[in-house]
Amino acid sequence: MKSYNQFVNESFFHTEKQINDILDKIAKIGYNNISDSDKSILNNYSKDDKDIHNILLEMRKITNKFREINAEIDAAFKRNASDDELDKLKNKWMSYHYEMSKYENLLRYVYKI
Repeated sequence: MKSYNQFVNESFFHTEKQINDILDKIAKIGYNNISDSDKSILNNYSKDDKDIHNILLEMRKITNKFREINAEIDAAFKRNASDDELDKLKNKWMSYHYEMSKYENLLRYVYKI
């Protein structure tokens, strides 16, 4: 749409067609009637992909935590750690898994990438 000049920047994550399709929906049904996902995509797009970049940075931090906990788990197995210690490590690993899943779902279902 030509009337939305603020949306002329490039996006690494969304195509111009995706953005134009959302803007066309707004023209037809109004901003309040588009999906939350479409609103999030437009918001992120208008901020030069900053939201998605921040999510990816958080995912990178979690990936580093996974490396650390995996090394701890390997060391625990090598020294025949107690079941209690292994359970604590497993729970720690699972908390990272849940955190990562939250970000993956944001990318997949909200930002549709």
